[in-house]
Amino acid sequence: DWCGRRESNPHGEAPEGSVVVDDRMRTMIHDQTAEHDLEKEARKRTPSIRADGVRNVLAGKTTLEEVLRVTREENVVATDMEAPSPR
Repeated sequence: DWCGRRESNPHGEAPEGSVVVDDRMRTMIHDQTAEHDLEKEARKRTPSIRADGVRNVLAGKTTLEEVLRVTREENVVATDMEAPSPR
């Protein structure tokens, strides 16, 4: 169940970049679990974008440079979006 939608690609897999939200994840979200704990739970089922990129490098579908460029950009965006620390 991908956020209530039953979308999939032609192979019946979740859309690229999706996170499966099962009952455990729903409970964690409802309980306002810390983001890093949600991430750890999600990684039990879905590889990180970087890990998936490395798999694609090994399969010859992309380059390591491209994976590092894209995942580095995502890390910068995520860091920029964090709340400033209290002063």
